[in-house]
Amino acid sequence: MSTKRFRARAALLSTTVAMSIVSALPFGVAGPPPRPHVPPVLVETTNVAQEVTTSVESLFDPAVPFASIIQSEAQKNGLAPEFVAAVIKQESKFNAKARSSAGAIGLMQLLPSTGRWMGAKNLLDPAQNIAAGTKYLKYLWDQFDGNEKKVLAAYNAGEGAVRRFGGIPPFRETVKYVANVLRFRSDFAKTNDPAA
Repeated sequence: MSTKRFRARAALLSTTVAMSIVSALPFGVAGPPPRPHVPPVLVETTNVAQEVTTSVESLFDPAVPFASIIQSEAQKNGLAPEFVAAVIKQESKFNAKARSSAGAIGLMQLLPSTGRWMGAKNLLDPAQNIAAGTKYLKYLWDQFDGNEKKVLAAYNAGEGAVRRFGGIPPFRETVKYVANVLRFRSDFAKTNDPAA
């Protein structure tokens, strides 16, 4: 059976089951009562993936170049905007037209194949580049169970190198890359800390 045919049957089956459940309910009952609106809160945690501001007003520094895009994409992917901004600072120093000798393009220095994989059509467009780069960071975050150092090492040296060495590969460039990004993230976090 083809994948398309299987998906169609699965969708039909789930619709049929849902309709039979609804038809079995007493007249006028359409499910549980709606939940009351709960105002958004600021999540405080040491896990970078969960350091997402869910309040309407962002604590992320609007003076950071491309701050609104970074904030939005970080939030969509469950990453701290400071983390994403730190990667951008290390990769391109916020230069949207940056190109590397290896063929990486834009703010987050994505290879065209990675950009396409993550849904970008134009890596010189800051919004597409940040969206694709942040999705890729989230992908790596999930691959390495939220281990920041492994995520950053994989972003720089590749997943295979991190798996082969069981952590940060002993490449001078990668070791320095990870240290720089963590320092930049800490700097961005201090800038955004109202108590600092």
